[in-house]
Amino acid sequence: MRYSDAVMEHFLRPRHVGVMNSSDADVGTGEAGSYETGALIRIQIKVSEQGQIQDSCFKAYGCGCTIAAASFAAQWLQDRNLEQAAQFSSSDVQQALELPPVKVHCALLVQEAVQAAVASVQNKGAF
Repeated sequence: MRYSDAVMEHFLRPRHVGVMNSSDADVGTGEAGSYETGALIRIQIKVSEQGQIQDSCFKAYGCGCTIAAASFAAQWLQDRNLEQAAQFSSSDVQQALELPPVKVHCALLVQEAVQAAVASVQNKGAF
């Protein structure tokens, strides 16, 4: 299977890899997948009082497409607001990375993680 240049770029040079303190009131954390299924993504966002995403990061376990999808999402989230982040879609990932049909689950996982991160920070009540 040949991966797109975009997948290879994000896999070989991932953006915004890291970890934030999930107990901070302005940090939302979302996870999707599991080690048992072979793919796990954690997305974190740091949000200003105005609901603007100031920073984002990810950690991922899985294939190259899983890592590329998480990197793409973390980069995409930069400087968005929570409303925009809540609209993040797996189809955006599929199109941007030109994922092969057998790797669509990677895009779905990252969408789930982003939505969980948004919900996490909203549930903290600061936004």
